[in-house]
Amino acid sequence: MKTIIFLITFILVQPSFAATQHQYHQMAQEESQKDYPLSGELKEGVREVNLEAFQYSFKPDPIVVKYKENIRLLAKSTDVTHGIGIAEFKINVALPKGKVKKIEFVADKKGTFIIHCSVYCGFGHGKMHGRLIVK
Repeated sequence: MKTIIFLITFILVQPSFAATQHQYHQMAQEESQKDYPLSGELKEGVREVNLEAFQYSFKPDPIVVKYKENIRLLAKSTDVTHGIGIAEFKINVALPKGKVKKIEFVADKKGTFIIHCSVYCGFGHGKMHGRLIVK
């Protein structure tokens, strides 16, 4: 029964996810041209950003950092379990409700990257995206 429910959910969510990914990539290219302020604050050489996940968004969005900076995301979910996935930086971390997860990486690629929820969190899951802009 769980398998059937999963398959039905996957079939319903997957097409909207693919369309949204394409739209987001187009938007991301446009966004990389805007002049956003840097996110979070620099602490002992590490850019620390508090990130919240909730149905069906990330905050802040976008997250803006400098190229080659050491990044520390202090990420948490405020409602249900979510995940944070940034494929280009090999990040895929589950965020249980109310628990802070520390995610560290080096922003060694320039551009705008899609942040997606990597744990199914409800019917809006396929549209839950954010942006990481590395200047």
